[in-house]
Amino acid sequence: MFQYVLDTVPEINKPLSAKYIKSFAYPTFKERIPAIIQGIVDQLKNKEDIKNKFGQGAYDELDSIINQILDLKKSLQSDKPLTEFTANNVYTYETNAYNKMIQHYTNENKNNPPTWFQTDWLFAECYLYFKLHRIFCFSNAMKKYDPFLQVKIDTLLASQDAIFALNTLLIEMKNKININESEKKKMFTFFLKCSLWGNKADLSLSGGKAVSTNKETFNEMNNLDTCILVSNIDDVYELLCKNEDNVVDIVLDNAGYELFNDLCFADFLIWSGLVKKIIFHGKLIPWFVSDVTTNDFNLTFIYLKTELKSENMMTSVNTWTKYLHEEKWIMRCESFWILPYDYSKMQTESPQLYKSLSENILVIFKGDLNYRKLVGDINWEPTTNFGVALRGFHPTNILALRTVKADTISGLKKGIFEELNSNEPDWMITGKYALVQLLKK
Repeated sequence: MFQYVLDTVPEINKPLSAKYIKSFAYPTFKERIPAIIQGIVDQLKNKEDIKNKFGQGAYDELDSIINQILDLKKSLQSDKPLTEFTANNVYTYETNAYNKMIQHYTNENKNNPPTWFQTDWLFAECYLYFKLHRIFCFSNAMKKYDPFLQVKIDTLLASQDAIFALNTLLIEMKNKININESEKKKMFTFFLKCSLWGNKADLSLSGGKAVSTNKETFNEMNNLDTCILVSNIDDVYELLCKNEDNVVDIVLDNAGYELFNDLCFADFLIWSGLVKKIIFHGKLIPWFVSDVTTNDFNLTFIYLKTELKSENMMTSVNTWTKYLHEEKWIMRCESFWILPYDYSKMQTESPQLYKSLSENILVIFKGDLNYRKLVGDINWEPTTNFGVALRGFHPTNILALRTVKADTISGLKKGIFEELNSNEPDWMITGKYALVQLLKK
């Protein structure tokens, strides 16, 4: 079926790849992503629903769109070469970046183009989601179609118990008078952990199926401290306390429940005076199933107001809307976040973004994909220093908030990796364990 696969773990200090059966990349391309793609096809086969939402033109295009998606699935399952994109006037910059990378891999491999299972996992997975989006953006009637929108909304609504509980705590905290420094630090720690553990709700990991987080899970959060393998929470708090007029960037991960946790954390940062302004960074297009787009960001506010009705919820949404109007919160979606590059390439490939990040006190990277791009999706020795793994990417103070769901990691103390491997062989892909890793400038 394939050119070759290796029944081994990935090589140390080499990029992860689906050619290694004992890497999470292999079941991702063998099972998870084909299931995600098939879910899109099944969704599109509800043609009357598509017609009602997008009109007759969309209905007429459906067979062509479905066939293109099935061709993509077949190409993946057959380990076909990744082909360059044709020139066009849509996403020209991004298209050129992907074509440049294909040329690079082709030249590196003695004129043999990269294939799904043989090339680097990070590149191939980014390529897949970009190619999938292009199928829709070149249609006439479904240019703005997000095949993952409904499942993102379902996940938000399925977690309403936990959302109500967290929002109630946020409102109660903000209604307190005369909070001392000790209480302020405890609140900071609490909301940071909410943002961290909210990352467990990952639709890419679930195969594109809606996941829920109940209030019991939320209430048990403080019992999860032993699962945080690296914790620099105190250092982050100290960093923000040392400086005035702090501006913080948050590179978002998942829509739905995780985004709600991020908004609560961001609210606390503004309300407490620790931060003056927060710049959220999302994706230009539907990405890795559940990544936040501008549309997801805006729809979250709408659904919180219309579907999760309560006085407290309305209070929070009105506050957040005010933050946006006053530009204490800003939402941006730069092209770089959907390019096939890891973040060590940002300074050369997107110098303006790098410069923008470097002007602020802290950039927070949420989730697994951001972590993979930070460390180059390389199978590092687990004790490798986090700064070394970033390979020169250091525009400012960097904080990674990640629940571990892929087999790359750095900065662990000696012996932790071996102990976890012995007791829980799948620990790197379950989201049970987490990192709060800070690299100071």
